[in-house]
Amino acid sequence: MTKIQQQPQLIIRTKAVGELPRLVRKAGHQCVVITDSHLRSKANELSLEIKKAGLPCSLLTVPAGEKSKSLVVVEELCEALVKTGLGRDGVLVALGGGVIGDLAGFVASVYMRGIPFISVPTTVIAMADSSLGGKTGVDLASGKNLVGTFYPPMAILMDPTLLETLPDREFKAGCAEIIKHGVIHDERFFTFLEKNRESILARKPALILKMLKQSAKVKLTIVGEDPREALPARPNSTNRSRMLLNYGHTIGHALEKLSEYTLPHGEAVAIGMIEENRIAVKKGILTKDAATRISTLIENFGLPTKLPKEATMARMKKLIARDKKKVGSSIYFALPTGIGSADLFPYDLA
Repeated sequence: MTKIQQQPQLIIRTKAVGELPRLVRKAGHQCVVITDSHLRSKANELSLEIKKAGLPCSLLTVPAGEKSKSLVVVEELCEALVKTGLGRDGVLVALGGGVIGDLAGFVASVYMRGIPFISVPTTVIAMADSSLGGKTGVDLASGKNLVGTFYPPMAILMDPTLLETLPDREFKAGCAEIIKHGVIHDERFFTFLEKNRESILARKPALILKMLKQSAKVKLTIVGEDPREALPARPNSTNRSRMLLNYGHTIGHALEKLSEYTLPHGEAVAIGMIEENRIAVKKGILTKDAATRISTLIENFGLPTKLPKEATMARMKKLIARDKKKVGSSIYFALPTGIGSADLFPYDLA
């Protein structure tokens, strides 16, 4: 079996997807592409290219949407992999957004105790966030991503040409994760997003590439210091915890669950950042001016900024209590302390 790399090869460039047949051959002797119903045509194209390179390749498709991130679908995919004849010398290719990346990565981590996989993200949110860092997972009825593994792909291919047909709403939603990276780690990057917002939303290739590269750099820097997201030893820990990447997500995940996953992840995170900024301002760790600057950028990217009416305090508190970041009776919020810095703060749920 090909050894699974701990640090994935990251290729960010136009037409990077052309590297796929070479990487598949490097990873194994047979291949299965996992995608969703929206991307079947593109997946067929890639499967044909892999076959032209002389490798057997099958295609498995799941319904598009968050509901496919379930243990039921994991079992169905594993059974389907057996039927394709995929063995331990095989490789999976995850073609899609965050749902497919999380799902196929989890399948790769458990099928025959682990086989290599290659991630080909097709959305901004997957390129900026979910394809990086090695997290995989599926949802339970109780909440999002409650079952998963740390299992990095052997390679990640970020190809901006795959974003050309992405709907505007999805493109903007992905930008929420990119804004998050600027807020928690890199003020210069945040300023870059402010100055180049119009060109980014116009999808100018040079700026998209620059944005993706810098966003990936921020995430991988933080992940590199805490690969497995260790729980904080004490409040206000000064270590660079990976949990800082959860800024906007504690409230965001609760909003997704509340909406039964009809609210896109990026939009939920955008609202989550606004609401978590309110907590930071109330705690006196973030100035009102900084909070306003962040909310202005979020709004200027066409993202929502207000809680839905059904998000009552009681309902939100109940959902937040199920979050993975709960330690004892406290939930740890990743809160900005300025633009370009953040820290962890406990919130007592009792």
